[in-house]
Amino acid sequence: MRGDDFELTAEPLTAAGRPPRALLGGRDDVGEEDWQLATMMWETSCAVRDAIEEQGAAEKARQAEVVAEARVRLAERTTAAVDGVSAKLDRLAATLAARVVEAGGLTRKKARGGMRSDERHLYKQVVDRAESLGLIRLADGGGLFPR
Repeated sequence: MRGDDFELTAEPLTAAGRPPRALLGGRDDVGEEDWQLATMMWETSCAVRDAIEEQGAAEKARQAEVVAEARVRLAERTTAAVDGVSAKLDRLAATLAARVVEAGGLTRKKARGGMRSDERHLYKQVVDRAESLGLIRLADGGGLFPR
């Protein structure tokens, strides 16, 4: 029930709904001043509730914005990482092709072994990139030859 929906009535309270006598200063009846005080308390309570609801809504909106910004930053980092991987694969493919040309051909073991240990997990992708760029050709047995 909102404060503006609150209606004062002059009907006496039932025994179950009667406020304790201590609240009425020992009186049994509810007077106009009591209703005015009750109305002020009701309006204050509604104003506090409304302010808390507004703060909650503002906080929820702020949290949604934080989440949205985090998603944007993640998407930007993902794009940068993908672009970085692509550039790295191009660089490694060119390096591999140069080694293949210099050696006149390499076995899979020698080609993979010539890569840095922290880049060996990319071997298949590097070979595929070098082949797709026309830098090397693959033999049926896995050997790498200059194009």
